[in-house]
Amino acid sequence: MPDAADGAEGTEASDEEFADASPGLAGLERTMHSVAVFSECSYEFVEAIMLHVRKILLHAGKVLVSEDTDAPKSMYAVLWGTLDVYRMGQKIGSLSNGQVLGEGLLVGIFDRWTTTVVARNSCMVCEVPQTALSEALLDHPEESEYFKSLADYFGLRAEEWAQHGSSEMRLALRRPAALRQVSEDFLAALEAGLVSHLYFAGDVIHTEGQEDPPLAFLFDGDVSVEAAGRAVRREEVPSMDMRFLMEGETTTGRGSTAITDSEAGAGSPTAKSRRSSASGRRLSQARRPSVDTGEFNSSLMAASNRARAEAMMAEATAGGPEPGFTAQSLPEAAVFGEEAFLGLIPSASVTVRVCKMSEVRLLYRSAFDQILERFPADREWLQRFQLDAKQAFPFHDFRDHPICQHVDLSKEFFDFLSRHVEQRMFFPGDHILPDNLNQFVPSSILSPTLNISCAAVNVGHVRLQTMHDQPLLPYGHLSSGDILGPGSILPGSWFWSGAEVQALQLCCLTVLHRGIIARALEEHPREREKVVPLLVLEHQQQSNPRSTVTQVKSYRQERVAKILRERSIFSNTSQEFLAEILNFGTVRVFMPGDRIIQQGAEGNSMFILSVGMAEVVKESLEEYAGILLRNLHFIGGLTYGSVFGELVMLGVQSKRTASIIASSTCCTWEVASVAEGSTLEL
Repeated sequence: MPDAADGAEGTEASDEEFADASPGLAGLERTMHSVAVFSECSYEFVEAIMLHVRKILLHAGKVLVSEDTDAPKSMYAVLWGTLDVYRMGQKIGSLSNGQVLGEGLLVGIFDRWTTTVVARNSCMVCEVPQTALSEALLDHPEESEYFKSLADYFGLRAEEWAQHGSSEMRLALRRPAALRQVSEDFLAALEAGLVSHLYFAGDVIHTEGQEDPPLAFLFDGDVSVEAAGRAVRREEVPSMDMRFLMEGETTTGRGSTAITDSEAGAGSPTAKSRRSSASGRRLSQARRPSVDTGEFNSSLMAASNRARAEAMMAEATAGGPEPGFTAQSLPEAAVFGEEAFLGLIPSASVTVRVCKMSEVRLLYRSAFDQILERFPADREWLQRFQLDAKQAFPFHDFRDHPICQHVDLSKEFFDFLSRHVEQRMFFPGDHILPDNLNQFVPSSILSPTLNISCAAVNVGHVRLQTMHDQPLLPYGHLSSGDILGPGSILPGSWFWSGAEVQALQLCCLTVLHRGIIARALEEHPREREKVVPLLVLEHQQQSNPRSTVTQVKSYRQERVAKILRERSIFSNTSQEFLAEILNFGTVRVFMPGDRIIQQGAEGNSMFILSVGMAEVVKESLEEYAGILLRNLHFIGGLTYGSVFGELVMLGVQSKRTASIIASSTCCTWEVASVAEGSTLEL
């Protein structure tokens, strides 16, 4: 990489050079209209921006921007060519046609460049300086209000961090288990080596199977954690409280349910609607129960177990450069990729997908190693995290899972489960919560026994704590205060029934999410025919033990066609039209609490419910008593034969107007986008 002082920004391309060397104006227009930061803006506004852009021609080796500088305050879009991205002299990525950098500086969220960008070959980029944005905003009041709301929101967030001192954001960097006890000087050096990145809805931070992913810190935003293409948990910073309402109720009306903490998002609200979430975060943190609140039945804990647990935590944190911090004591943030970053697994075990504009800091392994060389005491301390990979995260086939014990399932089915587990690490004192999707649906529609997720403890010991009279099903012999070690299985039902599991040592867990079981059932029809009836029976017995058991029939296309003819807008369509729908259909399986459809999401498919029940909800954001709340308004229920999402599939609507949440195990027939020339094209 050339020295930044020897490089040049590049020369402004003349109109002739631009026309000769690139796709021309049409290519520039396509690029600018696809830039995510302008996704909420009108076509006319983007055209006004283009009147003030500058086209820059770069030759190989020329430096576009340099790290740790505060200028230029511009965004760049690559029109053609390739640029390499460096941090601390090490290459961390590249940019090519259509990709963008500098959105955060353009809108004022970031104040400096954290990377150096160098042309690998001859390149042309389009520069949008802050002055261009300011001039375009003068004649576009709606866009002016939108960008002002962005500045206001992130300004409030910056003030909130500053209120707790300049080291507050640095303290949040201790969220990875490996950084809990490193020295303050080492942590400050890591903070200086971070790469700031602004992600937008649909962007991916990590991809399942990605080798050498950076350690990612979510400081503001909302992401979905996915495995095998299925959302398995959600992280939102700052967290937002949720209120559940029946149709017609308001936040001040009678019958509204109590506020609960939520980790889930509700579409992609604008920045203006999120400005009050900071106060909500502080209040929600105050509500969260800690281990020693007295709410748990400590009388059930034997004195010997209590002493043993305290001794384990003391020993596990002894000798560190700094005292141990539990996750509950740290500023709110979310971290992803630690296990692969430390080399304990060969690649990322999950995909992290952004749901709305998110502020993220990335720590690359090359920068981490370079900084670590300057801190020998911390390097020695971190050796304790160099665990044997086969011991930390061994292979699990989950044949002892409760749903697998009563039916004969294929090796291919178990192989699918084993390939799509999530590997997680917890520091002593942390509360273990492998599955949080239930936190944004009413507990009244979910029975704890319906959570078929589970977590296997590979390394370390954990302690159980339960509320009064809460059984630890399916292991009734366990009680509050018991300590479990390696080889133990933590059923998902514990976490839905109010139990807490606390790490007493450094713990490595392998998590099998219920969404992965659903995906495996989609991929393996033979297993689906065996397992789904068991799950439906379990739900029926939990909801109404005296009810008659419903027979779950096998999937046949003629059954789906019959539903369409009898219960939807397709009732009078031709046989040929119905045949086309069946040809484009796929069986989908959803577990209780899963969102079959997300309000506000784009889509091109419809669903036919053939097994189970689901709830229709409308979601909205509302400021109440100084706190930003996410409201779920329950509109009604769906049962066998319901058809939903057809207006989006037919192009009548562009986005989903409501969310559909499974309240039991559901099987649907999803009809996705159609092929060109199909009879379904309207």
